[in-house]
Amino acid sequence: MIRKSSELSGSFTEASPLKLPDLKNLYTQRSRRLMMLTNPDTNLPHPLKDYLLFVAEVVKAQAHVLQTLPPIDEAHREMAFPATLTVNWRNYPLRDPAVKCGDYWQNLFNAFLDHLNDNPVIQSQPVVHTLTRKLRQISKNQHEVTVTRLLARDRSALGADAALFYWSALSLYFAMLSRSVPLEIMEEPGVPRQFCPLCGSDPVASVVSGAPPEGVRYLHCGLCDNEWRVTRAQCTNCESSGKIHYWFLDDHHAYVKAESCDDCKSYLKVVYQTLDPLVDPVADDLASIALDYQMEIQGFARSALNPLLFSTP
Repeated sequence: MIRKSSELSGSFTEASPLKLPDLKNLYTQRSRRLMMLTNPDTNLPHPLKDYLLFVAEVVKAQAHVLQTLPPIDEAHREMAFPATLTVNWRNYPLRDPAVKCGDYWQNLFNAFLDHLNDNPVIQSQPVVHTLTRKLRQISKNQHEVTVTRLLARDRSALGADAALFYWSALSLYFAMLSRSVPLEIMEEPGVPRQFCPLCGSDPVASVVSGAPPEGVRYLHCGLCDNEWRVTRAQCTNCESSGKIHYWFLDDHHAYVKAESCDDCKSYLKVVYQTLDPLVDPVADDLASIALDYQMEIQGFARSALNPLLFSTP
């Protein structure tokens, strides 16, 4: 059963306007969360158990590449960026036309695919294993064309299955880039905040922080895994605050809810670290797909992209 509630607005207080990803722990914690969400210790496994376990292996591959690939070197970084990136919610510095993925991303993607191809879980799935081996044989130029189209939100020439692997490698690359360059944050009132201020991508969900100051909301980027502060009880798509509602499946204290807006008829998931400190916006959004189905029945359109669940155009 889907139910509806309201929520009080939170305060920005002294919270940081931007939270960079904790690369040391991000992928390890996400893969553990995905496995936890399969309900391994109960007699009621999650309906998406097999897929959650599969994408957990994809996330483990991200962690492996991060640990084994040399850091982004200064030469590559300076080729793409100035000494300091200005973050102002008006232009998206990681999406500057001068930024090219280049050889470093190609090496990262190859290492990512090699690790997946050596994974017994991937090898046990012939369709997936055939795809990852095929991707490993594609030329550098074709990869560059595909990446350019993906980052331009064009997936028309790429199936959802292949998009998952490209986006996972791009996500790791952009997260690493965001941590390799000094940032200068310039907040301006009245500037829309529905897209990531670093890479311009859609959020996957919003997060109500459990860390001090508790209760502040952030949007979590579906590409570079950065988070940026936004007002609570306000539509993240159109910024209306008059007709906001919160939906949940069973429990009013659920740690995953959907925030809907009657003005633009969109919705976005909210995950509450205040209720469960282990929630991960990507993993828990994916595992709560039943809530997406119910929101569509209610007539709302999803305003987010989950990097682990691409749909075909």
